[in-house]
Amino acid sequence: MIDEILMSQFLQSFKLHEVGYLIWETERPVMRDARSRFDLSVYSCWEEEDEDPAGFAVTMDRIETDADKARYEAAWNYLIENCDTVEQILRAELLAHHELGWSGFQSDRTEDTDGWEEIRDLVDWDSPAAIDSLYGLYEISIGPEIRDDCAVLTFYFASSWDTEHGVEISLHRDSVE
Repeated sequence: MIDEILMSQFLQSFKLHEVGYLIWETERPVMRDARSRFDLSVYSCWEEEDEDPAGFAVTMDRIETDADKARYEAAWNYLIENCDTVEQILRAELLAHHELGWSGFQSDRTEDTDGWEEIRDLVDWDSPAAIDSLYGLYEISIGPEIRDDCAVLTFYFASSWDTEHGVEISLHRDSVE
């Protein structure tokens, strides 16, 4: 009975989006203060004006079976109960991505890269804390992949190093997929 009530509260948070998936606009459970503040390329750099242009949503495909509903909810519950661990894993993955981006930027950038002078002192580029200014979580997708009794979560980040594609990281519990 309690499981049914909890599941219904979780599922009732979602609305049907016009293209057929389910969406829940809520607060970020992890990486709450991280924002992609810059657009960085070797040709020009600038600081974005909008502090949080992407907003945040949890999405999932429509689910038909009670078993899958339970697995999707198990993934969300795992995230909520283990936010600190999940955030550490995400930060480690983003730091690796940042180090590659920063290394490439340093080797390819010229002294006359437009805008670099204005932003170069706004971030400690060599610090792990730089990711809070370079990546912003804008979506978590639940499923459709399922491992054992828990769906896979995919975290989508806006990235200052790749403003067109961003970065996605998939986790099954605390394991990077």
